[in-house]
Amino acid sequence: SSDVCSSDLLWAQVSYANANTITHAIGPLFAGNLTLKADNAFLPAAVAAQAAALKVTQFSFGSANADMGNSPTLVNRRQKLEESVGASGKFDAFDTAWTWDAYLGSGVSRQASHNTRTVFLANYNFALDSVRAPNGSIVCRSNLTGGNPGCVPYNPFGIGVNSQAALNYVLLDDQRNEHYVMNDEAVSMQGEPFSSWAGPVSLATGVESRLEKVYGISDPDSLRNNWQFGNFLPNFGRYTVTEGFVETVIPLAKDAVWARSFDLNAAVRATSYSTSGYVTTWKVGTTYQPISDIRVRATRSRDIRAPNLNDLYLANVTHDLMKYRIFVEQIDHSFW
Repeated sequence: SSDVCSSDLLWAQVSYANANTITHAIGPLFAGNLTLKADNAFLPAAVAAQAAALKVTQFSFGSANADMGNSPTLVNRRQKLEESVGASGKFDAFDTAWTWDAYLGSGVSRQASHNTRTVFLANYNFALDSVRAPNGSIVCRSNLTGGNPGCVPYNPFGIGVNSQAALNYVLLDDQRNEHYVMNDEAVSMQGEPFSSWAGPVSLATGVESRLEKVYGISDPDSLRNNWQFGNFLPNFGRYTVTEGFVETVIPLAKDAVWARSFDLNAAVRATSYSTSGYVTTWKVGTTYQPISDIRVRATRSRDIRAPNLNDLYLANVTHDLMKYRIFVEQIDHSFW
């Protein structure tokens, strides 16, 4: 027989966290992986003359770009909002008093990452290819060919030799916004349904279901690997988990000559992941207390670690551009 379940406690909780971090990186060094043409307008006269004598039209070149200063500055902004509601109570069933707990939880974590004033490679390559115009002024070659009329020439030689307009042309910001979501529901109950010769046997059981997902948006040039630093790629993915468990503590001795207490504890958990499938985990252990000042524990268990969102869907190595384009059409771009 059983009595109607009663609720003794209703609760609600809201938590919010905000964190901003700023990291300054070293200057934008290009260690010999640039190509400079021999007719570059900023090339020192002696080097230009030597290149002409050797009939060299272009050569490999490196620059620390000291005029750019310490660039970029990585800014990370993280916000987390968690909301949960729950209840607990007790009921009688089969001549045993039971307690129960249940809750619903939802969490959203938002992360924005961007590099301020990092080298935009397309503009940098245009600006680096600078020549003399027919009127003697220094311009980008693309200004003359019409390939990029808005280009501002950049001088890679020296410090304090570039205008603010030139620096603003080659140093821009890249960014990524990401959205992590977790929904969680669980219910459990505990009781002491019967006793052994050494005392009551404790029993707990419950079920839990969880959804986790991530999606994000990056600037188009990050997707094309057009930045010297950053090139943030958005992550997309989701998985669900459903679990059920049973735990027990069985007293085997109490206030005996050879033991103040001796208990057996055991647990089994059945878990189903939408990604990695079904698994059963378990634990068996004992707690032995010969006297009040000494306690000995022994445990053997089978445990697992399932992959999380980053393990499964981290896009910093490879990405599917077409999948990204299809997905962003289906989500609200104003989530940030």
